Amino acid sequence: MFIGHDPAAPNRAVVLGSGFIVGVLDTLIVATASHIFTWWADKIHPSATHALRGLVGDRDDVIGRLQAVILNHRIAACVTPKGALSGILLPVVGLAINSNPRDLDIGFVQLGIPPDADRGNFRALPIDADPFSFQDPVLMAGYVGGGREYSIGEQPLDAGVYEQKFAVRAGRVGELVKEPDGHRSAMYRVNIPSLPGMSGGPLIALRSTESEGLSIATAVGVISSSRLGSPILLNHCEEGETWVSPIVLGLGRKVSINGNPTTIGDAIHDSTIPAYGARARRFEFIREESNGVAVTTFRERDDSPDGR
Repeated sequence: MFIGHDPAAPNRAVVLGSGFIVGVLDTLIVATASHIFTWWADKIHPSATHALRGLVGDRDDVIGRLQAVILNHRIAACVTPKGALSGILLPVVGLAINSNPRDLDIGFVQLGIPPDADRGNFRALPIDADPFSFQDPVLMAGYVGGGREYSIGEQPLDAGVYEQKFAVRAGRVGELVKEPDGHRSAMYRVNIPSLPGMSGGPLIALRSTESEGLSIATAVGVISSSRLGSPILLNHCEEGETWVSPIVLGLGRKVSINGNPTTIGDAIHDSTIPAYGARARRFEFIREESNGVAVTTFRERDDSPDGR
């Protein structure tokens, strides 16, 4: 659960959104939605007025404001280790997102792990880039409320007890939309209405294993934004749908592992980050310059595990 502290409201920490662990290494690598961070930076560190302020893609400006948010401790993550009765507050030590989330709303955040923490108590949700049937049920999960009121003298985002309200919803993917409303990357249209705070949470598929009667939960997407729809409503149903970013689109993101930059896709291929199925391991991501703009493409590996 990502929480933020606004200097204009000094006695309150609020829920900004959700994320899920995909790797437990020298840091926790967490998948989330890029817009959680750019929205919070816009709110508490808005751009200074200048002639080019209205242009989309002012990358340097976004970087500077995000650095101010992180270095001034205006955002942190509440993480609950496996089997623990209470969570811990972890700092953001790395961030890989788009300066404009409309281009791609998948980001990866790296969280610092306390030296005395047992890494075995953190569980990663496997990344799943394999095709799945839209007839199969899926789950959306995320934090829809919580936070903390501070007492006089307490420091913002200090250790303590933070309320967490967690929600899980079930439904189905309607389709993969190539040009979704308000976004420039393909999105799953999911027939589940989302609540504030669920952004960045996982779209979960239940995959069968070779062991009869068993299934595992995998992450096939990252919750992005609500989509208003016109469904036929039955008892206890809510109107609305959700745009979800396919997680395969984020495998070209770069993170730092033991001080070395690498893509999520390469870390999956090296079995550093867990994944389900073969597709995520079959591709390598190539970053190239085209007309002065960096473009990430992917191609099939020559050493792919299934030989294709």
